[in-house]
Amino acid sequence: MTVATKTLSILLACGVAANAYLAWELHSRLPPSTAELDRDLAALAETAPVQNSEDPQVKAEQALSAAIRAQTRDMLEQRRAAALRFVDLRYTVTGAAAPTANADQLAALEADITQQLATVAERKAAVDEVRAGTIHTQRLASLSLVETTLALLERRHLALKYGVALPTAPTPSAAVPAADKDAIAALEADIAERRRVIADTRKDADQYSGGLIKVTLLQRLATEQATLAALEQRLLSLKHGLPPAPGLPPVAAVAVAAEVLAPLDADIAATRASIAAGEREASRYTGGLIYVTILSRVATERMTLAMLEQRRLSIKHGLTAAPPSLAGDAAPKPKGPPGAVVTDKEAL
Repeated sequence: MTVATKTLSILLACGVAANAYLAWELHSRLPPSTAELDRDLAALAETAPVQNSEDPQVKAEQALSAAIRAQTRDMLEQRRAAALRFVDLRYTVTGAAAPTANADQLAALEADITQQLATVAERKAAVDEVRAGTIHTQRLASLSLVETTLALLERRHLALKYGVALPTAPTPSAAVPAADKDAIAALEADIAERRRVIADTRKDADQYSGGLIKVTLLQRLATEQATLAALEQRLLSLKHGLPPAPGLPPVAAVAVAAEVLAPLDADIAATRASIAAGEREASRYTGGLIYVTILSRVATERMTLAMLEQRRLSIKHGLTAAPPSLAGDAAPKPKGPPGAVVTDKEAL
């Protein structure tokens, strides 16, 4: 074998080795493997089908949840295709570099996802208990909101895990603003109070087997659970930088002046005073029609209190009364008077 042939063979071997090393290096930079991607895609495919409902808010919330999950699946499919072709994918929407995985943030997200899965299971069981009526619709709305929160958490977790930059989502190294920290502390306090109220309401409802008082307590419980679901979504959005929906800006802390809440605070105080008076009046009886009537009135006033507190918390924390997708569906306000005023005789 000549010197030229030996040299050519050595150069060829070095080229093959260099290509093999380059392929290995590229592959090593694309964690995790496609097998793990396949598992995450399969888990998304196992999502329970959306339950049918005629309530427009429930339908809008369910459609939003489905859209978020569809975007998550597309994101993972794109990441999988890049991994199979040894492409170091850095797909961004805002122009910022894709975030790197942070063990602490991943662990926090996984813990919140586990908690949210348990909440979803609990709310589904509650929906199955009542098959129709106002209570069923209220519980279904609460379930839909919890499922949307879960979809947002899962999308954020998978985006961070696979190095995909979500629109408007902060990087793991971004510090939480002081205003957001204050808002998070306030939310945590209000969430703890709602959970206490829900536990007390559930105990009260368990004392009755049926009747008007039982139904009123269940309606109040459903209202409190819907309030809790909205507060928890708000908290998790601030903690993890979750965009509320594809293409919408991130959730930011909201400062509300005390005078804005003052009228509601006055109504809440008056309702609580009326409830306390009713309970004192009921304590004078041990049974009978008057006793049941007073308890029914107190239960109704507690339902009113739950609605007032829900409204107050919505204003305090900047919660929307309807999903963002309904914002553009509101009926336009008339620009002028409805028409000429006529007398009753002319109207007939």
